[in-house]
Amino acid sequence: MKRPPILSNEVQRLIAIMASHMTRTFIMLITDDELKNRLGAHDTIFFVGQHHGRQEEIQEQVERLGFGRLYNVSATRWLHSDAATIRAEPIATAV
Repeated sequence: MKRPPILSNEVQRLIAIMASHMTRTFIMLITDDELKNRLGAHDTIFFVGQHHGRQEEIQEQVERLGFGRLYNVSATRWLHSDAATIRAEPIATAV
């Protein structure tokens, strides 16, 4: 039986980092402490059903907590509604 190729240390490290990332979904805004913990864990965070104007507020919170250069905050507006899904996602180069 042929053995699988051994992965390089760098590939193993990247797999471990990617496996440790989680996606979290919230229906309301969260405290600075909770957000800082999620950002520090490199989680992708969704705020569902928020007014699309809250994107700026969440972006400011991410920046205030020191993660502004590491995260991209975007919003997808719901059809026929002022509601949106706001996403805070780690920037790929930050990993």
